Amino acid sequence: MNKIEDLLNFIAESLLESRDSYKVTRVESDMNVLYMIQVKKNDLGRLIGKGGKTANAIRTLIYSCHSSGKRATVKFEEL
Repeated sequence: MNKIEDLLNFIAESLLESRDSYKVTRVESDMNVLYMIQVKKNDLGRLIGKGGKTANAIRTLIYSCHSSGKRATVKFEEL
């Protein structure tokens, strides 16, 4: 695991009700790095936040921390 995945794990554990039922994965291609956070349906709203504000804040944090020269994307999915 890299530091960004550790950061996403920390954020997910802090926000979610069921801390043991989420998954953070990293998919890397030539130009992009995709971080997927998969959570249960009832926790998805907690992660996205009202009006998507929490999700946008998480994306902004990851964009600013990512330094490999590739474009970082964060996607939220239901398990």
